[in-house]
Amino acid sequence: MIFPVAFGDKPRSIFTIKKASEWKTWLKVISPVVLKGRLPEPYYSEWINLVEAITIATDYSIPYDQLDELRAKFIRFGQHYEEQYYRHDISRLAACKTVFHALFHVTENIEWLGESITSSENIQSY
Repeated sequence: MIFPVAFGDKPRSIFTIKKASEWKTWLKVISPVVLKGRLPEPYYSEWINLVEAITIATDYSIPYDQLDELRAKFIRFGQHYEEQYYRHDISRLAACKTVFHALFHVTENIEWLGESITSSENIQSY
């Protein structure tokens, strides 16, 4: 496969990705294209919902008025995950990974941490 140099490094197989930046590129840029038509509904729509939530959550700054939207997206994905994968069946408890539960708490942690320091003038000396 030919990959234009202008796009950066050629993406690796998802089985060999080790860096967070590569996962972020795969999630935000590659997966929506690769999974469209391959992942049936409602799974594809819920994947895109998760991609949008992670895109918002990993931005350099998040306006406070966007936190409710972010919270709703993570809750929506969490509910979809519980209904479609866990299915509220104790025999499928192994599907309940802590990383999926942690998505419910991303927004409250962003709120708890508050505004990020974006410039050296905001840093107070000790």
